[in-house]
Amino acid sequence: MSCRKGKSKTDPKSGRYRCTDCGAVVKKKDEVCEPAKLKNPKNPKKKKQ
Repeated sequence: MSCRKGKSKTDPKSGRYRCTDCGAVVKKKDEVCEPAKLKNPKNPKKKKQ
């Protein structure tokens, strides 16, 4: 797959994939050139209580 050049398709959440080259976040592994699975995103959204 070609590089997305840092243009993410979705928000970073656990279980999504981030390209190790450009940093784009996608849902499917085959949408980026070098995928790495996210365990804990850098900026998680806080739940409202």
